[in-house]
Amino acid sequence: MKYKGSYVAVPVNVHRINWLWINPAVFKKANAKVPSTWDEFFVAAEALRQAGVTPPAHGGQSWQDFTTFEIVALGVGGPEFYKKVFIERDPASLASRTMEKTFETFKHLKAYTDRGANGRDWNLATAMVIKGEAGMQLMGDWAKGEFLAAGKVAGKDYLCVAAPGTAKSFSFNIDSFAMFLRLQRADLLGALLLFALYFLTPLYVMLVTSLKDAEQLRSGHLLSLPSAPKLDAWGKAWHSACTGVECGGLRPFFVNSLLLVVPAVVVSTALGAINGYVLSKWRFPGSETLFALLLFGVFMPMQVVLLPMSQVLGWPGIASSIWGLIAVHVLAGIAPTTLFFRNYYVGLPDELLKAAMLDGASFWQIFRRIVLPLSGPMRMVTLIWQFTSIWNDFLYGVVFSGADSKPITVGLNNLANTSSAVKEYNVDRAAALIAAPPTLIVYVVAGKYFVRGLTAGAVKG
Repeated sequence: MKYKGSYVAVPVNVHRINWLWINPAVFKKANAKVPSTWDEFFVAAEALRQAGVTPPAHGGQSWQDFTTFEIVALGVGGPEFYKKVFIERDPASLASRTMEKTFETFKHLKAYTDRGANGRDWNLATAMVIKGEAGMQLMGDWAKGEFLAAGKVAGKDYLCVAAPGTAKSFSFNIDSFAMFLRLQRADLLGALLLFALYFLTPLYVMLVTSLKDAEQLRSGHLLSLPSAPKLDAWGKAWHSACTGVECGGLRPFFVNSLLLVVPAVVVSTALGAINGYVLSKWRFPGSETLFALLLFGVFMPMQVVLLPMSQVLGWPGIASSIWGLIAVHVLAGIAPTTLFFRNYYVGLPDELLKAAMLDGASFWQIFRRIVLPLSGPMRMVTLIWQFTSIWNDFLYGVVFSGADSKPITVGLNNLANTSSAVKEYNVDRAAALIAAPPTLIVYVVAGKYFVRGLTAGAVKG
């Protein structure tokens, strides 16, 4: 088989589709005649129905429905119409009266199938014809194997004639092995290296820029290596870069993010584990509704909660503080962490919990000694998810923080947008690289657990 002059597939067999298989004994009992047109087909089908047998045996699977529809289209419209519709997809033919008649004939045919047709395998439909439970079947020539396996003799026990209206037409089905261009190992490695370079180029630019001084930035170009690498930009970004009216660098912002992210991640993960444990193993009336409401929180835009969240933080007097930011991220993280743990815990065997309860274990003992030790991969998923989300968050940080509680993302934004006589691109790049390592370290250390945990809870629930 060729495409544009090149071999692309090798056929392994060829089947004619438009065959009608008939049980002659059933036809004789119903006083029905072998049809050659669709009108004759429906006369025979009605006679078979009156005789108490299924007229056409059919399997209501998608490929069988489509194969039957092809046969009907070929019989109603002929080969030219078939070619126009299925190969050329000609709009005029698709909207023609012949197409309407094809659908009408197919609908009429389906009305004669039995109630058990839905989902039936083709060979079971053929068996109905063999056993005399049905009078005929529209199917490709592979059905012959079923008749031969049953010891039936062609022309005596079964007939095989062209489907109605297709005596001079052949519709083929070809199974084939397709051949695809196979990349050599060197080509594959080269492609991977090319993609890696493409994605790592921004990181390279940031790194080399942060190691240049002002003179090297002016005299070189974006991708040039530093002639004399210097760490002055890194020191300034950490200690003395201006972030608005203050010039204390990113150090206080970095410390704030550390003070924020650790308790927020731990608390939100713990609450998600407890919620998931309850909603999956200790269900109560309304638990599914509660889970649906929590799930809604996963898709709620962050901007929606800004005003009500600020009011909530004002009640205990923790607005514009690290504690307020921790509370915000804990509340925002309950929905996704609950979803992760709930879907994971659904897959844990209930027998483990029942056995523990028979031994007298309490709610918390089961959770602490059985459920938590089995949820290591999902704990890593939530830890990584929450750490990355909280560390990289800017919206909550800029809205709910005070002068001395701003996280690293707000400090980085302030540093990059602080005006000065000369724009210090090297300091900006160094500051961005200072803010990045924590999330990178988390992914490097626990990345394999992230994928493992996600796939473990992906199909549960």
